[in-house]
Amino acid sequence: MSAALLRGLMLAVLVACGTAAHAVIKCQDGETTAYGDAPCPGGTRLKLENQPAPPRDAAKRLEQEKKEVREMQRSRRHREARIDKEQQRAARSAAVVERRCTRLARELRWAEQDAAAAAGKRAARARLKAVRANETYEETCRHRAGLKIGTGG
Repeated sequence: MSAALLRGLMLAVLVACGTAAHAVIKCQDGETTAYGDAPCPGGTRLKLENQPAPPRDAAKRLEQEKKEVREMQRSRRHREARIDKEQQRAARSAAVVERRCTRLARELRWAEQDAAAAAGKRAARARLKAVRANETYEETCRHRAGLKIGTGG
């Protein structure tokens, strides 16, 4: 092939590709609508509007908005970390109180058992110890108010 013929053929292919890429044909067949770049019987050619160019400061605004989003995410992470710390601290504190209440309940139970088993001078002293253990338990462990700890003696 000669160079002129080859150039002409390439130009024809480029022109054909260029025009086909811009043409949009709307084809309707009953209730079905299809869009394509190849003509069809009864198809209508649609004119596509060029989209307006984005404003000049769009890239700058986009970067600013991304920066704001990153700052909000960082702030949210810090807030969530602070809340998690507070919840962990509260859980540790509740565990300490619960352990103390368990110990006081055990001491109250023992004091009431000792008071029930004591006789003579030791009985009055054991009852006083049980009453004080009960007061300490109730004062410290109000959250367990409805629970029966002692033996009832």
